[in-house]
Amino acid sequence: MKNLTSEFMLTILRDAVSLYSPPQEERGVAEYLVTQASQLGWNSYRDEAGNFVAERGSGSPVVYFLGHIDTVPGEIPVRIEDGKLYGRGSVDAKGATVAFLCGASLLAADHPGTLRIIGAVEEEGPTSKGARFAVEHYPAPDYLIIGEPSGWDKVTLGYKGSVQLSYRAEQEKSHGASQWASVGTLACELYHRITTIPELAKITADSPFYAVTKTVRTLNTQDDDLRESVDMYLTLRLPPDVDAAQLRRELEAFEYPGEITVHEILNAVRCPKSGPLVAAFRKAIKAQQGNPRTSLKTGTSDMNIVVPVWQCPCLAYGPGDSSLDHTPHEHIEIEEFQRSIRIIHNALEMLLN
Repeated sequence: MKNLTSEFMLTILRDAVSLYSPPQEERGVAEYLVTQASQLGWNSYRDEAGNFVAERGSGSPVVYFLGHIDTVPGEIPVRIEDGKLYGRGSVDAKGATVAFLCGASLLAADHPGTLRIIGAVEEEGPTSKGARFAVEHYPAPDYLIIGEPSGWDKVTLGYKGSVQLSYRAEQEKSHGASQWASVGTLACELYHRITTIPELAKITADSPFYAVTKTVRTLNTQDDDLRESVDMYLTLRLPPDVDAAQLRRELEAFEYPGEITVHEILNAVRCPKSGPLVAAFRKAIKAQQGNPRTSLKTGTSDMNIVVPVWQCPCLAYGPGDSSLDHTPHEHIEIEEFQRSIRIIHNALEMLLN
């Protein structure tokens, strides 16, 4: 087994970040992490979905780490400057996955309990293939840690839900001064009217986590001499009080010119502030001179998929500033990465014992 020095841990992260891995192109980084985990004493492999999996220990408690090894598209030159590692995935979310692998590897080889690391594929894609495979094929753990950037001194206890919609309309062209709405106007009016659906209209909160928010991802109009068409892709972020199944039924019954298609819909998820898992991370953060805090995120993660099925205590943790996710400036502070490894190690020691 290799000696896990700070330099070696940074090398693992740098090499993992250097392996470009947008959705459906994760094989290279998965195989690299399998090799590194094996050299650190783990039973590691790629599962049928292509996830990186590493296991060690036996018995209770059973602790899972579920991160993801894919990234959004867009390569960033990998480099270290001024104590920062730049590169796509350094924050979202290879940093968290490598930090957990390293932190857990620092445990004594005969530690009590069972650890399973899952570096999921296609979290950044529309399928969430890796997490869906995991929740269908691996038994529920006693504790679950989602690998997403929270900052070294903070844990995330919830994510908003979401619905992905597409809208298409096509019609004969009309004069610009006529009473008939153009397809572009229809799309814009739908953007405003969508929140009149009862399951959304009941939400009156205006704080970010508890409000309904809307984002137009794409909006394109086309026309020729006789006809015009519009295609719009819309994302709604949903607070906990929205029931996704009821919303789907209402959207499918919503009468509006054109065609509305629901592609994916997820309930919001919120985990308790108390319990052994949160307590272990609070104590571990304090041991590193931090002031432990909790947060609720306005995006989604694999937590939305697995917690409703596994029904276990859960939080999300990982080094990095999440405001850098998906940006051309993505980078992680090396000191924060190393500090998060110590926190993960200490939290696991408390949790397993």
